[in-house]
Amino acid sequence: MEVVFIDPEPPGPAGGGIRTYTRLALALCRDVGVPTRIYTHTPAAYPGENAFPIGRSPCLPRPLLGLAYRLGYAENVLWEQARWLERELSSADVPGRVYEFADFLGYAFFALRNPRLRPRCQVRVHTPAFLIAPAPAKTLDRFISKISAWRERDCLMRASCLTAPSAEFMREKLPWLQGWKHVPNPLPPDADTVPASPRRMARAEAAARFLYLGRVEPRKGVLPLVRAFARMAGERPFASLTLVGATGDEAYADAVKNAIGSQPRSIRDRIAWEPPCAPAERAALFGCHTALVVPSLWENSPYVYFEGMAAGLVCIGSATGEMKAVARATGAPSPRPGDEDAWAGALLAHCDGNDADLHMAQKAYLASRRAGAAAGLLAAWRASVLGERPIRERAASRSGA
Repeated sequence: MEVVFIDPEPPGPAGGGIRTYTRLALALCRDVGVPTRIYTHTPAAYPGENAFPIGRSPCLPRPLLGLAYRLGYAENVLWEQARWLERELSSADVPGRVYEFADFLGYAFFALRNPRLRPRCQVRVHTPAFLIAPAPAKTLDRFISKISAWRERDCLMRASCLTAPSAEFMREKLPWLQGWKHVPNPLPPDADTVPASPRRMARAEAAARFLYLGRVEPRKGVLPLVRAFARMAGERPFASLTLVGATGDEAYADAVKNAIGSQPRSIRDRIAWEPPCAPAERAALFGCHTALVVPSLWENSPYVYFEGMAAGLVCIGSATGEMKAVARATGAPSPRPGDEDAWAGALLAHCDGNDADLHMAQKAYLASRRAGAAAGLLAAWRASVLGERPIRERAASRSGA
């Protein structure tokens, strides 16, 4: 068996959850001796791996190509990249090779129409772009957006091997989609050292340092988090909140800045917003804080949550997606998404040391699930090679299996 990954993340060294997943999946393959290759817009993001750049193959004849570029350049580039991938994979195909596509942007569109490739093409549900992208104002842009959404939906429905890391997410956000199998993400290894934060050396309320790591945009729930922190910070004068991440929505970012600026100075000075952190710098960042907060309004299986657990931080996540399942298993706080009262209560509990042993429970959870998650992913790939159909989870749940 050989696994071929397609990374749809835009060019750049960092990337988001899809790239983090891919790196961990590549490491898993290395550990068990499964050969791999990866097609990506950023081969440099995978040093030491068998990485190839994604090319383009025009879908339209030249008289129409110029007009198509003028009407929707980026959308046409995506179609050309998806077509190039199908041709590249088909020309180099060998038996026993599995092709894993992310759902994001629908790069599997043409590969899933190739009868030779389709049985061995897996589509893994991360977070489809059509669930995130706002509705454009212009008519042409709305039309192009609908085409993009159709391409992604088509890939999800056409895939014979469809896997999802979070069953909760599928039921919450994609209830119309059937035929998927719950295959958890590979989990990050434990950090070499537990963060040497004052939280474990001094009184709890004197050292509660909350960290938010991610984009600042509406879906991530940063504004309710800031308001919840401000609500309890007056009672806990040594607690602090640090936001680390890029602006994902300008209007929303302005609202977050205004919410911070409107607080009394004694609270305002304890809320910081720092630029994005490179993956190599995350260990040091985690070591400066006592709790990671993930206040998303909805989420699939956010890797930052598991990275915080692996680093030994107390992780507080909204009751959504895979974070909800982890909270049930570990007893972690699980505030309702966007509920400022519930979030203020969870932050206050950390300040008071009521979750002092939670980081140990969360690390134990990772240890108990790590091998099973790896085995499940390997089994899903092997099933594709053997041509086995995935478990129809929704049908099984209806029958009581």
